[in-house]
Amino acid sequence: MLKKMRPKYRPSLVVDAGNFMPRGLADRKIRADITVRAMAMMGYGAINLGPVDFSLGLRYLTEKAQELSLPLVTSNLVFGSPPNLAIKRSLVVDSDGIRVGILGIAPISFLEKSGQHPGLAGIRAEPPGQALAELLPKLKDKTDIILLLSQLSQEETLNLVKRFSAIDIAIVAARTSNCDTRTKTVNSSYILTAGYKGKKLGRVTLDIQTGKPLKVVDSELIGLGDSVIMDPEINKMIIDAFRRRKRQANRKRQEELKKKLMDNLKMSPEEFFEKLQKGETK
Repeated sequence: MLKKMRPKYRPSLVVDAGNFMPRGLADRKIRADITVRAMAMMGYGAINLGPVDFSLGLRYLTEKAQELSLPLVTSNLVFGSPPNLAIKRSLVVDSDGIRVGILGIAPISFLEKSGQHPGLAGIRAEPPGQALAELLPKLKDKTDIILLLSQLSQEETLNLVKRFSAIDIAIVAARTSNCDTRTKTVNSSYILTAGYKGKKLGRVTLDIQTGKPLKVVDSELIGLGDSVIMDPEINKMIIDAFRRRKRQANRKRQEELKKKLMDNLKMSPEEFFEKLQKGETK
């Protein structure tokens, strides 16, 4: 779908408000690998990090950001010393001459709820307002517009936009399927809500003129149902990944059977028949 839309809407910038990683335990690593590779192929300009995105740990995210040049951003999560150079606290993206400053906010509560998850060791969360107060002045003179990607609630994000007038537009990750997705305004700033769990693609057209406040011309959420044709390259990547998993599972099964057979051959006839009666030689 992005391939069709990009020629029509130029300049364009594709972003994600966070929680892009697959949920659930089944095939998590395979599905995560497919997701990040697909996002790299789609040419995202910025990807905010939410609580779900740390399900495989900080090291996994860092390695994928480096391997695939993923533009991961989180402004209020700090990863200790030395700084994590693969995950940025802010980004400046040049979209056909328009300089877009991008910040990403995550709720600090998720670190408390995560307990002693080893993959989150060394992560410290700053209050979102504190992080924005530090970073916004550094971005203001380098950019034409400033975009905030938020994992906070709509109300919390609204309060941040009220406090920091330098934010031109904020995109909030939807927390439920029936949340209010209408565009909201605070003075000359806009707040939009993304689709829930990646089931919709949000599109917004902006009017950006030097010396004038940014304007949202129109916006929409486009459903990504079965009618959307799968990109052939991404479809092949998915098929190949699950074929590899099947081959690996078959290999593992064969190795286990071979080991059992070798263990059985080491037994005396009496031991073998004893295990056979117990059903342990299958």
